[in-house]
Amino acid sequence: MFVVVGLFIPGAFEGTGENLIIYGIKQGFMFGAGLIVMLQGVRMLINQIVPAFKGISEKIVPNALPAFDCPILFNYKPNAVLIGFLTAMITSTAIILICNYFNVFSILLIPLVITSFFECGTAAVIGEGQGGLRGAIVGTATSAVIMVALVGFSAVIFSGTIQNWILIFGGNDLSLFGIIAKLIASLFGGF
Repeated sequence: MFVVVGLFIPGAFEGTGENLIIYGIKQGFMFGAGLIVMLQGVRMLINQIVPAFKGISEKIVPNALPAFDCPILFNYKPNAVLIGFLTAMITSTAIILICNYFNVFSILLIPLVITSFFECGTAAVIGEGQGGLRGAIVGTATSAVIMVALVGFSAVIFSGTIQNWILIFGGNDLSLFGIIAKLIASLFGGF
């Protein structure tokens, strides 16, 4: 992915003093290593925190089940995560280019790498479990289109507050609930 970006944007790696291909491969390895460290850290945290809260939950909320974040599903179908990430990046980037060209949201959207990996990768794991490879691709592509739409609408709604932040870290949950909160607040005359 880094090499492809470097080929399309030749000036992206100019200040590095390295060969474009080698620099892109090194960046890919750094991304992979960071991802492994993150997933291992999540696994270690979950292994420590679940038993700690089990005693508390048995006294306050008997038979409660712990809730986990998206990366906990990645271990079940790691290939689906990669398929989902690539599908989401291609789909969302194509939709973003179309939206930016036609100025659909009156703001310049950028591809959401983090959301494409975490949320769309999770959609691919679930999609593959339900419909195989086709389910992973179709589910992820649908999730990517919804992701771009939600980020675009929420960026317009949050134009006076967190617009720049949501353009980078706009997850589907944050974007959707932000839009709903804005609509509820406008019913009461606020914001």
